[in-house]
Amino acid sequence: MKEINDKFLQKKQYLSTKVVSFLPLLLLVPTQYKRATWWPFPNSGPTTFMFIAAFILLFLFIYESIQESKVVKLSLVQKLFFLWLLHTFVSIGLILLGVRPSLEFIGTRIYTGVPPYFVAFMVFIIIEKNNWKLRDFENVVKVLLFVSAVWSIECILAWYLGFILPGLSSAGTKGEEWFSSGFTNSLHTVSKASLIMFWLSIYMFYRHEKSRYLLFSFGAFLTIIANLNRATNALLIASLILFVYFMFVRYSRKKSNQSQIKGTLKVLFGLSAAIVIIGGSVFVNANVRGSLLTDSHGFVERAYQYSRAVELIIQNPQGVGAGIGYNYAYSEEVPQLFTEDLINTEPFSTFSKFYQTGILGSNLQQKKVGESGGVYSIHNFSLNIIMDYGVFGLIIIILYIYWLFRFLKFTGLLFKSGYKSIGALFLSLTIAQGAVFVAMQATYKFFPWMWLLVFLFLFSKAIINGLIREQRKQMQLNNGIISPLSEVYLLSKI
Repeated sequence: MKEINDKFLQKKQYLSTKVVSFLPLLLLVPTQYKRATWWPFPNSGPTTFMFIAAFILLFLFIYESIQESKVVKLSLVQKLFFLWLLHTFVSIGLILLGVRPSLEFIGTRIYTGVPPYFVAFMVFIIIEKNNWKLRDFENVVKVLLFVSAVWSIECILAWYLGFILPGLSSAGTKGEEWFSSGFTNSLHTVSKASLIMFWLSIYMFYRHEKSRYLLFSFGAFLTIIANLNRATNALLIASLILFVYFMFVRYSRKKSNQSQIKGTLKVLFGLSAAIVIIGGSVFVNANVRGSLLTDSHGFVERAYQYSRAVELIIQNPQGVGAGIGYNYAYSEEVPQLFTEDLINTEPFSTFSKFYQTGILGSNLQQKKVGESGGVYSIHNFSLNIIMDYGVFGLIIIILYIYWLFRFLKFTGLLFKSGYKSIGALFLSLTIAQGAVFVAMQATYKFFPWMWLLVFLFLFSKAIINGLIREQRKQMQLNNGIISPLSEVYLLSKI
């Protein structure tokens, strides 16, 4: 009877799981809806639909929990979710009640930072509650690969072949030479998500041993190149080198000449890909991005942005609320501790004279933010989270980085234990989240998709927990004696 019940539980499908599975389709919602003439919902973008999706998931979580007639014992993440809600309501309330009067004119920006956090929490809570198996995670991957295929086909037609696609501003609009997708209308969303999809395609190839997944990876590869985003290109190079090192150098099996030849060919393919990307980046820098002065300006401006973010964090260690941090950086309510002196030192002084369009030319002591000067994002994912949630945000970032290194260490353990196929799967997942996390440190525009990091993190944790669980079961059956389990068996049980 227990076996029958276990089978029934395994087959049970939650509506909330299905909703999460289709979240990747939001990547096709235009970020700049004014440029998407095909979009039927004016004044609405992905954050609007994220807000709706998050509320649906919250409702389904409550409904399904009641239906199961369980005594709800709040998990750590669920407790953190309620604390997040409290922090968010208080932060917005301080603005609406006039306690932070300098932010009265930022309009809907008071709320636009909420949906990304809301969705990320709900994805974590739903996956945790429904005890996702490997197939559940892979269902989300398949939808992600569908989105990747849409971008790849559009990219090949519009960017590589030069076709003009009706209703889509795919590339070359308003002097832009990079591919940003006429569906998504966001260079950073397409480039960072394609980096994730590239490695998830590699995961699916090793998982199911079907060549079609290599086509998906090649399509994502072409999309990344066409984006001409240097951070993403650099991380793709670095991640390819790391993958080749783990697979064919550090933990290579040298059982036969044939396997060595195959490994050599794969190494050469990886190096060739890196050369193509590096060559493309050099071409972009020389012909598209502009002069050395222009490129250097970006680094100097970011250094100044990060300095201002540090000032805000020092004075608001409790955080200022979801998405409010970068706005508050331009408020007179946050005195300049050292950036005022910094702007008068080199190289900031020289660049502030040449470039008056970014933060170097902005008023960081605005009485009414947005009314008396421009407001620009702080181009760093981690700093934005820490500005929003202070010490708590810092702890989350540190823990996440800690787990990335643990994942990498666990990958090595898998290879050493002879589980090369599972090692390749786990390495692909680790690289996917590690590469995009590092790439996000150079931008804020992929911030709304932080739920993808949550998904990848839990995906990796599910594999670790599943492997440990099956190993313990095997030890109990064999009276504490450890005997190797086949990779096929282990994957079927996770």
